[in-house]
Amino acid sequence: MEQISIKDLESDQGKAYMVNTLKNLVCKSLLEFVDIQIECFMYPDEPQNFTRVFKGNKISSESSDKDSKAKSYPFSLGVGHSALFPLIYIRQKTNFLLSLDGSKRIPTELVNDFNVKFESIGEVYKSLISLYHSYLALNCKNINYQKFLGNLVSQNNFMLEILHRYVAIASSMAEGSGDVNTLVNSANKFIEDTALFFKRVMSNSNAYTEYHLMKQGINRNRSEETLVELEFRTLNVSDIRLDDEFDDFLQHRKSSLKIIHRRLI
Repeated sequence: MEQISIKDLESDQGKAYMVNTLKNLVCKSLLEFVDIQIECFMYPDEPQNFTRVFKGNKISSESSDKDSKAKSYPFSLGVGHSALFPLIYIRQKTNFLLSLDGSKRIPTELVNDFNVKFESIGEVYKSLISLYHSYLALNCKNINYQKFLGNLVSQNNFMLEILHRYVAIASSMAEGSGDVNTLVNSANKFIEDTALFFKRVMSNSNAYTEYHLMKQGINRNRSEETLVELEFRTLNVSDIRLDDEFDDFLQHRKSSLKIIHRRLI
């Protein structure tokens, strides 16, 4: 997303457009981060045990159960982990919010509507983080699992901060309160931080590791390649390219893993 200027906020239409665009930016980051967590709990085995779902550096257009390539992934634990229910709920609510286009609505009404929905998601997120803390409090001898949960807590806290910042910035845009230069600077810093968070989350994911190996023509199997563990907040993502080809790869992979098929009635 491009940086915004004072001119973008001169009219109600411009304000509504920017509020809607920022909402989509947040929802995209939230959705992908939630999907990564769903995958971790559905497929708790070491990621290097996954075999590639792609051949010859080409993305398969099919992802049904009958597709032999899709079966190369390990069996899922389904909804066998208690963290999956709030994650799936957040995913559904985020998808619904992403589908809303309020760029032509009155800014104050639009922001009130979006903020209520984001605050609802935020409350579930707080409960999820508390759940992760309760897992960490258990006397678990699996050091890797404890580290995994610790990383989730810190990253989810960062995502929760993004939600809170969106609510504050969107409200200021709609109300036209405060110094406009300060608001624009805050909004642009928010865009930068959210995009950086998204890049760090994706570059540290199993999906991007598989994609990177595919692009290099490297076959991944039980004896090859492990994920490099890096400190999340200092992870350098300046060379990471999350283009349309990667997005196609990502969506196909999530379909093959049945991550996007989970629903709460």
